[in-house]
Amino acid sequence: AAGGAVGGAPCGGIKLPVDAVAAMTLSRGTSVEMGGPGRQASGGKAATQAAGAAAASRQSDAYLSELLSYSLERLREEPVLLKEERLAIESSLQSTAVSNYGAFIETARCFDTINTELDSVCERLDALLQGIPELASSCEAFSSHSGVVMEQYTQNKQLASVQSMLLEVLEIPQLMDTCVRNGIYDEALDLQAFVSRLALLHPGVPAVRMLMQQVTEVGHTMLQQLLARLRTSLQLPECLRVMGYLRRIAVFDEAELRLQFLSCRDEWLSQLVEDLDDSDSYEYLKHLTDVYRLHLFDAIMQYRAIFFDAPTPAASSSQTDLHRLQGSSVVAPTPSSIKETSALYSWAQHRLGEYVGMLRAHLPRIHEGGNFASVLEHCTYCGASLARVGLDFTSLLHPLFEQVALQLFESHLSAAVEAFNTRLESHKWVSLPAPALSKSNA
Repeated sequence: AAGGAVGGAPCGGIKLPVDAVAAMTLSRGTSVEMGGPGRQASGGKAATQAAGAAAASRQSDAYLSELLSYSLERLREEPVLLKEERLAIESSLQSTAVSNYGAFIETARCFDTINTELDSVCERLDALLQGIPELASSCEAFSSHSGVVMEQYTQNKQLASVQSMLLEVLEIPQLMDTCVRNGIYDEALDLQAFVSRLALLHPGVPAVRMLMQQVTEVGHTMLQQLLARLRTSLQLPECLRVMGYLRRIAVFDEAELRLQFLSCRDEWLSQLVEDLDDSDSYEYLKHLTDVYRLHLFDAIMQYRAIFFDAPTPAASSSQTDLHRLQGSSVVAPTPSSIKETSALYSWAQHRLGEYVGMLRAHLPRIHEGGNFASVLEHCTYCGASLARVGLDFTSLLHPLFEQVALQLFESHLSAAVEAFNTRLESHKWVSLPAPALSKSNA
């Protein structure tokens, strides 16, 4: 016996075992069923066929090894035994097929469904392969967008971590405004300096620019308040503080600061003079002289204490300074030709000119010699007081008072002569008797 038969068919009296035939049939059936066009890749099909062939070869080798160990009698009986076994298996298969035909039918249906679904899966796989480039581009776009979102998330997270500090920074304009309203200028200037440093470090940040704009507006309000305080009655320490604040604000240079100080004090003196009652010239001149003696002296002393110099008058710039002092409260930038040392003397000359003009206007209205002497005494005392700061104007008083005194004397003399003539006219004259000596001589 040298040969076999596939599927249990006799060949030279020897048959292969049924399980070997079944294994080879299974490998071939699997190969046929899964190998349709478009169902399986070539690599998978070859692997399945190779696995089936290897299993069949192992079973054949084992059966051949077993045949070689049989005796001759046993080998002669082997075909009969194989035939009987095949018949038994076929009978078992038939009975099994009859009893389980529904499963076979359902298996066939499942097979058809699987074939249909495989076709659908293949079509969808083709569509998926076509959509993979679009998916890749969408993934790249999502990746870039997610990077932006992640950056924003990081920024928001960082912002949340410093939220309290940021709120404090954003409240700086409001806090500065509160300090300005309450007169706490040191803290307000510190806040302004802090925001200015932020603007220098981060000039491109919109929030910092907004803060700088708001702080600038509050700073302008503070500047106006400080200038308004210079237009009120101030002692030297308070005046030094106000000028120190103006220097820290750094809006004006040194020359402009001098003119601003003199301009504000000039407005204050003018307001004091306007508040005086000029219905009574005697009282008006006394109070006017007291205003100039006290407040003009204080203004000059404050100026010298603040600016630490002893200026000398410069006649070439006097008129220009006067025009600037008589202008608006906020003086324009100083021309380079104006000397800082001439501002004080120009202003003092302006104020004394105003004072002398008021004396010239109101002295003729004083008709009492005692009142006139009292006014002269007040003016002389004022000149002596201002002489301590270099403003001795008594030489301007002599011609003015001499002229008015002469006018007053003439008016009183005229009144006396007129009264005397009136008395003479109203007097009744009585003739006197002749002297006795004249009769004796006769």
